[in-house]
Amino acid sequence: MEISEPFVFPAHVAIAIREDVPIVEVGDFFSRSYELLGEVLGRAQAVPVAVRGYYFSAPSATLDVTAAFVIDPAARTRVAELVPEYSSRGVEILEFAETRAIKTELTGGYEQLGGAWGEFCTLIARAGYEAGEWTCEDYLTMPSEVPVDEVRTDLYSAII
Repeated sequence: MEISEPFVFPAHVAIAIREDVPIVEVGDFFSRSYELLGEVLGRAQAVPVAVRGYYFSAPSATLDVTAAFVIDPAARTRVAELVPEYSSRGVEILEFAETRAIKTELTGGYEQLGGAWGEFCTLIARAGYEAGEWTCEDYLTMPSEVPVDEVRTDLYSAII
């Protein structure tokens, strides 16, 4: 595995659902959350710019995890108008400030993510950086689109 040089991760806006989830239920959380977020985007006639999973805590029995669709700033108003209808189900708009980050890439099934994260975090520390407020996965291809060994996921870590 190789990691990138530090770079500026651009500011962005996402429609999201954030919860503390038992680690064994993360897959189910993502499935139900992306389905609901897709409903909101469909009603807003908006297309996601990126599909991401954010993590705001270190792995343990539970994770502070967020399923998110990054949206184009031009669609923000249309999407935000619908959020109150879905807020009781956890839907919200999140704004992320520009930050320094490091990236790596994974090709393969989601079952490889745990090991990839471990290796990525070790390489970040070895390079002399400290993890920042969040990490995220950018799902470039989905298992429904390509064979599992061709699924591509970018891993990012905000750094200090």
